[in-house]
Parts: sequence; structure tokens; C-alpha cells
Amino acid sequence: MKNLILPLLLLMAGCSFLPKEKASTDNIPEKLRAAAIVGYEYAQMAENTYKPHATFTLPVSISNPKNEDNDRYGLAYSVFHRMDSGSLSEVILSFRGTEGLQDWIFGNIFAMQNDRGLAVYRDLRKTTPSNIPITVIGHSLGGAIALHVSLREENVNTFVFNTSSRFTRGNALNSERHSYSEYAEVNKILRVFTIDPKWTHSIYSCTFGHPVKNHAQDKLAACLTACAAQRDENAKQSVANNSKIFDGNSVFDRACME
Repeated sequence: MKNLILPLLLLMAGCSFLPKEKASTDNIPEKLRAAAIVGYEYAQMAENTYKPHATFTLPVSISNPKNEDNDRYGLAYSVFHRMDSGSLSEVILSFRGTEGLQDWIFGNIFAMQNDRGLAVYRDLRKTTPSNIPITVIGHSLGGAIALHVSLREENVNTFVFNTSSRFTRGNALNSERHSYSEYAEVNKILRVFTIDPKWTHSIYSCTFGHPVKNHAQDKLAACLTACAAQRDENAKQSVANNSKIFDGNSVFDRACME
């Protein structure tokens, strides 16, 4: 029986009869493009948080000064800096998603990485000038950690991708949150039953097939970049800077589709 549980969950995750996630249904292609323009760089940073930290070539205005690998509970994260006219304008704290057994036990099952991620944010906030915003981001389990932070700290912008629902409600409900997901990916079934963290949730349909493979952050980041490139010159340049990823990639045929 145990051998049947995971396949059944994976099948259900991709089925259209499940309750739909909450997302705007008016003028979908334009809204998907607008959301992608806001979020594609954060999606690339979330992917680069996984080893070896260099899937996407980021714009020269974004640097990656720190990559912190697993602590004893499996928490791993990266720090990015955005520069504007030579000055620091934004710090991005990106939490890594599930990679191994530590993440499954301490992150997904017991949610012990959530408060550890919150402590990382608070330490970073103390050492960052008060006028510089810190944005928290993450993919999958990393998204749940980012949401956990944003629900407990005021004025923390958040971008999450194919996020896990392993977080609980906090008091900071008015922080700005952006969620992006692939329609037929494995965490969909879990998000159906999660609390509403008051986010802008955008659903894309760039990939088809296996729900676990559709969960991968590199695919979602490529989808958002391709979608944004339909309207945004910086995103077009990002496509050119990442030719190894986009050459022959069929994602352009489906980017921003309903």
C-alpha cells in the first residue's frame, strides 16, 4: 500500500478536477506578463541558491556575496545584493528548498528550519542599513521559510516559487507577497489546503508531464524570464545572457499562456 501512496498523490497533483488555486482570472496573459516582469530576476536568484549557485547569469547589477550551506538542521541560504548607480539598493535573502534527508526531516516534517530562517533574517536586518530593504525569496521548502519570515516581520517583500505550504500564520499580514507556480506541479495539491498568506498568486503553464519534474525551479525561472521578455528589454537581455538555457527551449511557445 505504501508504494501506491506517492504515485497517487503525484497523479492528483496534476489533475484538473482539484480545486483551483486562488489567482486572478481576468486578462490572464497580460497579468502573467506583468507578474513575470516583477519576479523573473528573483526566480533566477532562487534557482542560483542551489549548488553550484550559477545556473543563471544574473545582470551585473546583482552580486552574490554569500552562500551558506547546510547547518545541522539542513537550512541553507544565499544572499544577493542589488546595486543602483554604484550604491546598494536592495538585499535579497534566498532560502534553498529541499535537497536531502535533513530537509525532509527538519524542514518538511518538523518545520524546524522556519524559525532558523527567521533568525537568519533578523541577524541580517541588524547588519544591514535601515534604509536598505531586505527581500526574502525561496523555492519549495525555501518558499515556506520565506513566507514564515514575512508573516512575522513587517514590511518584508516576499517572492516564492512552487512554494511548500509548511508555514503558519503570523501577525504581519500586510507585508507584500508574490507567489508563482507551475500549474501541474507536485506541491499544487498541498497548496489547495493551506492558509491564505494574502499574496498575489500567478499560475503558469510552461511545462507538461511529470508533476515532480514540473516542480523544478530552473524550469519556472526560465518560464518567467521568457514571459517577461515579451514586454521587457531587461528580460530580453537576460535571455541573451543565458543562451545555453534558452537556445532551442520550447518554453517560448508556452510563456504567458492561460
